[in-house]
Amino acid sequence: MMELVRAWRPQGLVALLPVGSLEYHGGYLPMGTDGLLAEAYAREAVKGLEEVDLAPTVYFTTSHEHGSFPHFSVSYLTAVQYLTEVILALTSRYASVIVVNGHGGNQGVLEVVSRELNFVRKKRVRVFHVFDKRRDYHAGSDEGSEVAFLFPELVGRPPRPGFKEGAFEHLSTDEVSGTGVVEESDAVTISRERGGELFRSKVEELRKIVQEELTYAKALRDNLLH
Repeated sequence: MMELVRAWRPQGLVALLPVGSLEYHGGYLPMGTDGLLAEAYAREAVKGLEEVDLAPTVYFTTSHEHGSFPHFSVSYLTAVQYLTEVILALTSRYASVIVVNGHGGNQGVLEVVSRELNFVRKKRVRVFHVFDKRRDYHAGSDEGSEVAFLFPELVGRPPRPGFKEGAFEHLSTDEVSGTGVVEESDAVTISRERGGELFRSKVEELRKIVQEELTYAKALRDNLLH
């Protein structure tokens, strides 16, 4: 995190903003897993691209769906206002901002934020969710495999998962799992190969979005848009 802050010199046309959370991941993955993954995806997607900057990661967001499991959250209304202002600040310098979101609990918040900025404030904001292709719900086989691929030293021994219908719809994590891991299986299976597949596939998707926004920003700069 401090490395990114030291290296950040706003000078491009497009900015990527990683957004994560601070919440319990079964005790075998870090509390900041979502932000770590979001930043890793964003960092890889911008490699070799000029005029694209990586902004510092936002960690304190909303994780109220985890109930009694440890989490450090602001209210949903505060998150909407705060993230709106953070991204608005970036749009004062960048033609386009891409939010790289690593936390499912932020999805609804970022839907409101992006609509406010795109349709009311007339800015250019896109949101990319890094968890879209996972087969687990929270801290399960896919998420654990991604962390194992990127940060193997941060992965411990996974506990047994739990699951009930309605998880993350009207039931919180502590209502569906005694371990904080939510997955429809009997055991968590960690595979660095699977983690690598997910990582490369989603980086490719994100990189396409970055290139689209860079094309837009260059056209805007060169007065080619009408």
